Amino acid sequence: MRLRCFIVGLVAMVLFMLGGGVDGVAADEELVVVRGEDVILAAYLLQNGTYGNPVPDQRVEFFDETTNEYLGFGITDNEGRASILWTPASNHPLGFTVINATFRGNESLALWPSCMQSTFLLFARTTVHSNIQTSALAPSDDIVLTVTLLDDSGTPIIGGLVQVYGNDMMLAQGVTNSTGYIGFRIPCLDNWYTLGDNEIRIVYPGNASLFLMGAEDSLTVTIQRLETSLVIASELRTHVLLNESVNVHAKLQGAPPSAIGVFLDGIRILETSSNSSGDVLFVLTIDRQFTLGSHTLSLQYLGNERFSGCSISLELSVFGNARTNVSISERLVLGENSSFIISVTDDFNRGLPGLPFTVLDLASGFSSSGVLGPTSTGEAVVYVYGLVGPRGFLITLSNPYLFNSTVHVYTEVWIQPFLVFLNSSIISIASPNQPVTVCLRLSSSSGFLVGRQVAYGLEAQNTSVCSTDGQGVVRFTITAPKTDGVYSILASYELNPHAYELGCTYSFSLPVQRLMPVLLELESYSVVAPLQEVRAKLMARALNGTILSGLEVIFEWLSTQFTSSTDNEGVVTLFLPVPAKPGECILLYSIEESSCLSRSTGYVVLAFTPDQLMSAQGLGVSVFTFGILFSVLIALLPSIARRSLVE
Repeated sequence: MRLRCFIVGLVAMVLFMLGGGVDGVAADEELVVVRGEDVILAAYLLQNGTYGNPVPDQRVEFFDETTNEYLGFGITDNEGRASILWTPASNHPLGFTVINATFRGNESLALWPSCMQSTFLLFARTTVHSNIQTSALAPSDDIVLTVTLLDDSGTPIIGGLVQVYGNDMMLAQGVTNSTGYIGFRIPCLDNWYTLGDNEIRIVYPGNASLFLMGAEDSLTVTIQRLETSLVIASELRTHVLLNESVNVHAKLQGAPPSAIGVFLDGIRILETSSNSSGDVLFVLTIDRQFTLGSHTLSLQYLGNERFSGCSISLELSVFGNARTNVSISERLVLGENSSFIISVTDDFNRGLPGLPFTVLDLASGFSSSGVLGPTSTGEAVVYVYGLVGPRGFLITLSNPYLFNSTVHVYTEVWIQPFLVFLNSSIISIASPNQPVTVCLRLSSSSGFLVGRQVAYGLEAQNTSVCSTDGQGVVRFTITAPKTDGVYSILASYELNPHAYELGCTYSFSLPVQRLMPVLLELESYSVVAPLQEVRAKLMARALNGTILSGLEVIFEWLSTQFTSSTDNEGVVTLFLPVPAKPGECILLYSIEESSCLSRSTGYVVLAFTPDQLMSAQGLGVSVFTFGILFSVLIALLPSIARRSLVE
């Protein structure tokens, strides 16, 4: 209850005031009091007029002149104020009301009687009774609202204006009927509501002419979109194959026929719709939009202003067949690395870059791995060992979504023989028509090849064949051409499919010339101490391998020239002075041109140690050794002396 206070001032000795009021109804600035609510009536008793001194302890009586009713009295306090509490009765007439404050005087204090009147408007309190059919609504639903207006005595208010506000926006208004009732049907439009709770205010602004106060009521309505859902209506295979079709049957619940989007890994691939029963039916073709592996298939209903959106997702595993092409080195050779080139495509002939794979040698157990590159081609290098002959390899593709992820490849493993030059009857040059004997060895990584046929010839013409012996050695003789020139000798071993041996060749140059250079080779040399000389043996041979006897050779040793001849075995023995210093010394030689020999020059290096030279000078190794030991002993004497002193 609001408490209203009216102050009455008494004229002459009394200042009469009536204060207080209520809001909500325009009453031309008149003071308004509500019937049935407490009001404080107060008066000030003052001496000598309005601005006089307060008069305490005096009785002031209050009257309702509208109903000619005594209301009560109050005793003034030190400020001259007297007051009473008055509650207008519920049957008190509405409208203008006159209040009288009377002081009957006090002869003992020489106070004259005095009174004064004050007027105010008396209004009736009103009540708004509102009711909503349902407080949980969806967009575009209607709010069904009923309102009844009553005054403070419970009497219906006829023709009362009722206004309805939603979130401070007027939604509807109207007047009550003869029973104080009015009904509203207000649509939920998005221009005034927000999803969630919304306040609805029902306002009666009051009626000043009927002395009726205003009133209002409020309700809360919750506006939410209607829930929907998508479900799979029939069993759907989640393991599918490339290039096949899948029937999809889903159901949209809680919504009218609507568009449904179908998404693959978040990308829209098609659009369908639900029918009046909510069924969503379509055929999903596992086409080029799909790749091998796991995918997310989603169905999505976007919703609208009234219905909430919904979606459903499921995982699809897409499988397919691999089309694998394996390219191997022309022949696999034992003891060598062989390259396996792998290319893989799917059912749509699309590459599979980044696909790991392994190549396993089923015979040796050796494996190698690789990864397909951007062009869906990869290489694995396999080291081939073991036995020759047929060999199987297993290629495994590391992708669980491929059905045929293993491929068997069968091929043959060969061995690569090779011919090695051992020696020949010439050093480097042949004479015209000279028989030249060549010695080669045929072997492989498994050892010597015995009993194999080797073809040989001159100038790439294999005219003769010979067989290798128990050590894989083959010897053959070729007659050099009659004219000078540079020719080639070619030996070849042809492919042997029975032994899985590949072919090989060996060729080397054969120079032929009439004038033959001579080569002097040092066979041995030593220092003869008693004679103080160097004994050296040299072998003289032409480059066609012929040993030259009786050949005169000019030598130069320690700046001294002399001539010597070879014996029957082509050996020349020299007795040379011992050099004065250790180190290397050069023995120069030259041979003059003759009818079959060309002029040849060269040198031989002889190296001498200090021991050899001291021995030649008569000191010998023992003297030299003693000298070294003596020097060491002299160097150690100071250390030995110090140690004895310390002890």
